[in-house]
This record gives sequence, C-alpha cells and structure tokens, in this order.
Amino acid sequence: MDTNCTEHKDPTHKLVEEVLERQHGELLLRLEKWLSKLEEQLPSREARDLDWAREVTPAVTNRLSGMSVRSARSSRNRTGTGDEEDIRREEKPQRRSIHSDDYELAQSEADRVESMKNMTMASRQTSKTKTKLQSWAKKIQQRSAKIANSLAFNIFFGVVIVSNSVFLGLQLEWSAWQVDQLVEPAFLAGHLIYATLFSVEMSIRFIANGPRTYFFGSSCAWNWLDIFVVVPAWVEICMDIASANSSEPGTGASNFRIIRVFKLTRLLQVLRSVRIVRFVSAFRALVYSVIDTTRQLLWAMVLLILIIYSFGILFTDAVLYHLFWFSEIEDAELKKYFGSVFHSCTTLFRALMNGFDWSIAADALLPLGDFWVQLFHLYIAFCGLAVLNVITGVFVNSAIKTREKDHETLMQNMYKLKDLVGDLWTKLDKAGAGKITITEFEQMFEEEDMRAFFGAIEMNAMDAWTLFDSLDADGDHLISFEEFKERCLQLHGPARSVDLF
Repeated sequence: MDTNCTEHKDPTHKLVEEVLERQHGELLLRLEKWLSKLEEQLPSREARDLDWAREVTPAVTNRLSGMSVRSARSSRNRTGTGDEEDIRREEKPQRRSIHSDDYELAQSEADRVESMKNMTMASRQTSKTKTKLQSWAKKIQQRSAKIANSLAFNIFFGVVIVSNSVFLGLQLEWSAWQVDQLVEPAFLAGHLIYATLFSVEMSIRFIANGPRTYFFGSSCAWNWLDIFVVVPAWVEICMDIASANSSEPGTGASNFRIIRVFKLTRLLQVLRSVRIVRFVSAFRALVYSVIDTTRQLLWAMVLLILIIYSFGILFTDAVLYHLFWFSEIEDAELKKYFGSVFHSCTTLFRALMNGFDWSIAADALLPLGDFWVQLFHLYIAFCGLAVLNVITGVFVNSAIKTREKDHETLMQNMYKLKDLVGDLWTKLDKAGAGKITITEFEQMFEEEDMRAFFGAIEMNAMDAWTLFDSLDADGDHLISFEEFKERCLQLHGPARSVDLF
C-alpha cells in the first residue's frame, strides 16, 4: 500500500514542480522587462540600477525557491484526483534606496518643468496679445466701414470733390491774369487742405474694405483713380513749396516744367466729381445711359461714315468731270466744297450737323446742273429725317433699358412698392387679425384708394375674386400679409398682369 501511495504522489509532485518552475520563469522575465524599462527612463543611473538589480535578483530568486518548496509541501498534504491548478502570484517590488544623485536629478527635472511652464505662459500671453490686436483691428475695420457707407460721409466728400473742381477753375482763372507769379500761398494752402481730405477719405475706404477688396473689388476703378489723384497731388505740393523757397533762377524754370507734368493730374481731380452720380439717382441714370449708348454710338458713326463717303464719291466724281471738260471756267466755290473726296465728305458732314448753312453747298453745285443739286437735297432729307432720327430712337431705347436695369433704381422702386403695400395692408386689415377674407377684400376693392394702388403697380383685374385668387398663394381662401406683399411684388407690371387671367 505504501508503494501505491508513493507511486500516486510522484506524478503529483512532478506536476507541482513543473508549474512552479514555469511561474518562476515568468517572474524572472517580468523582472527583466521592468529593468530594461528602468534603464531607458533613467540612462544616467544605469550602473546603479544594474547593481541594485543584481542585489535584488538573488533575493527574489531565493524567495521564489522558498515559495516553490512551501507550495510543494502544501500540495502534498492535499487530497484529490490530481487536477492541475494554476498559481500566479506577483512579487511586489522592493522600495529603492535614496542615493545622493537623486537631488540633482530632481533639480534638473524641476528646471525643465519650470521652463515648460514659462514657455506655456509666454505662448498664452502671445496668443492673448494677438487676439486683442485682431479684435481691435476688427473693431477699427467695422467702424471704418460704418463711416465709409454712411450717407453723411459720402455727401461730405461729394461736396469736397465738387468744391475742389471749382477751386481748380478759380486758380486757373487767377493764373490767367497773374502770369508772372508761379505759386500763390493761398492756393497752395487750399491744395494742402484738399490733399489732406482726399488722403483721409482714401485711408478710411482702404481700412473699411481691406487691401484685396480695395485694389481688386467691384469699386476698384474708383479706388485706383483716388490713388492716381492723391499721390500726384502731394508731389505737386512738394514741388510748389520747393519752387516757392528756391532763389536760384534756373531752378524755378526746371521745376515749372516738372510741375506742369503733375498738373495734368488735375484733370483726374475734375473727373472725380463723377463719383457723386452714386448719390443722385437722376444724375446716375443720365451718366449710365450715356456710357451704355457708346456701343450704339460706334455703329451709328460707322453708318454715317458709309453714307457720307458714298455721297462724297458721287459729288467729287461729278465735280472733277465738270472741271476736266470745262477747264476754262474757274469755280472757286465748287473746288472749295467738292474739289476732293476729303473736302466733299467734310462738306456733307458739316451740312448734316448744321456746321454751316447747307444751302451754300447746294448753290455751289448749280454749275453741274439741277440733278446734282436735288441729289444733295435728297442726301440732307434722308440723313436728317431718317438716319439721325433712327439713331436718336436707338439711343433713347438704350437709355430706357439702362434705367430699367439699374440695380439701385430697381431697389429704390422695390422699397417704394413695399411701402405702398404696407400702407394698403393697414387699410385692408382694419381689425388687425393678420389675414383678410374675400368679404373684406370685396368691400375694399370698390374703394378708389385700392383701385389707384393696383393701377399704380399695373395690376389690372376684372373683378375682386380674380385678384383675390391670384393673391392667395397657398389656397386657404385667406390672404396674409406675407402673401399679399410677395404676390404684389411678383405680379406688378404689365408683363406680369397676364397671370391674373
């Protein structure tokens, strides 16, 4: 029986030893990994850590061996069928001893942390300063934009531009009577004031719009014109001051030639007065109409040139033929008006444009015969009654279309229409319910105010129900203010009133 027990315990004892050896190897492997990590984190303490690891390793090994023996003994006292149990215990690392180098390492670590804190604080301070500067710049830009877009600002500088043009005319008129005096101190002070005002205006607009919008935006043409006006104005002022302070005789003449070059920019200062067209709607419509008709003017001039050139060749050929066969007759008037193609075309153009009495040119053709005189009359009638009137009609039509397409004019008409719609709605919705019924609409439809309003916006309907149904967009048989306003804006005009039927 003892032999059987011994045989039964030997396999169990071997199994326990194998488990303990495997756990012992795992613990040693963990210890090696922990030592390698410690070496990476503290390279300066490599030698000390290795010594400490060598001291710790035998103790841990002995302790693990003791644990193995104790585990083997306890497992031998247990009863059972010999099931395998996994025993995993982790040995707590021993607390390391304090060395003399730890203070230096702690001090260096403290210095590093302090430098990191200082860098963080500096970056935060820089970020705060940058944010403040950006907020200030944004506020300045917003205020500049508010000033530049205000009506008072635009009216003030519009008056300044017009007064500058008058000032330039007065200076030239004074210079016509005072030829010997080059620079007048009063006019020099006036130029200085206007240059300062224009510089302030340009600076405000530059800050309000920003560099990209100022130089390349929709209004960049006016901005570049301001630059070409303000910069030469300051150069001219400097040259005037230098000429006034110069006492050398040759210097004044050379400066005068340079000043004349910069005085050419005064024409641009006069052209700046066109900027006030943005503030006067009637003036703006005229200027835009003239600009838009330049394309039609080009083709109108081409048509007139072709007609004048054709008649000029006819009259010149007839005159040269007459002078060739009747050379003994000297007719100075005939040669003066129709002696060449150039003279003939000039005569025909002046006669058409009332440059002189065209009967004189017609009488000059009497030696050629009545046919050529009547042909000249036909030319005057055709060009004066047909061609010029057709060209005038084209110009008028183009001007009307330009007026209709003007964005600011459309917006003004839209605002006026909205005001009319709002006034009419207050009369329709007397109860203040926010909606009107067909009964209320029929009652108001018979009044003159409502008929006058729909007649003003060119919305003509046969009866109240037709108009009510057209204004009822959602089909709930009630008209709200939004429906009334939107449908009136959509249906106004003769081209839209067809939707009512």
